[in-house]
Amino acid sequence: MTRKNPAISFFASVIPGLGQLCNGENPRGLAFFLGVLATLALSLLGMCGGFGFLFYDFLNLLFFLGLLIWAGSAVDAAIRAGKMNQGEIEIREANRVYMILLVAGAIISALAVFLLCGLLLLFAAASYWGNYSDMHAERQLNISVSAERTGSRIILLNGGGDPSGLASYGISLNGQYQDLVLNATPGSITVLNGSDGNDHVVVRGCWVWGACQTFLDTVV
Repeated sequence: MTRKNPAISFFASVIPGLGQLCNGENPRGLAFFLGVLATLALSLLGMCGGFGFLFYDFLNLLFFLGLLIWAGSAVDAAIRAGKMNQGEIEIREANRVYMILLVAGAIISALAVFLLCGLLLLFAAASYWGNYSDMHAERQLNISVSAERTGSRIILLNGGGDPSGLASYGISLNGQYQDLVLNATPGSITVLNGSDGNDHVVVRGCWVWGACQTFLDTVV
């Protein structure tokens, strides 16, 4: 039987399990390969949104566990190759067909995982963008705001309605936002100092997540 080279067995484990196959320990190599594949694939797919981004901390731990198994496969292959040379373990011939199949399986698995991760991230981005767009769309709350003029003074009246989380409404006069707000409580009044006539008044409310609604847009 050919003596084993521990260094070759160690560095061959850049593909988990291949070092064991170099030693002729095919079942052991397959076990390491599947262990690394299962832990890393599950953690990566989970972190890409495969489980709705649940168990994120657990998946991080699972990822490091996969790396630990991967490193362990390299150390195991080198140690056992040395023991084979010392006669402590029976030397077995490496099967090149199995080695080629393992390399091909590793490449296909890696491509499949990264492809699925890409698709999951695209779906997650599309969902996020849809939710983001919905949040930033115009709201349609049944709120009545009116404006009346008395000389140069403009009186804004909140006629009522459910503010649905808004505490106040911002005011724009002739394109300039004012250092005044209209309270969202029904019946609230705010007085503006306008010109002698034809003032453009806009009353608008925005939520913390960005969605806004215009309650009044008129010229008085």
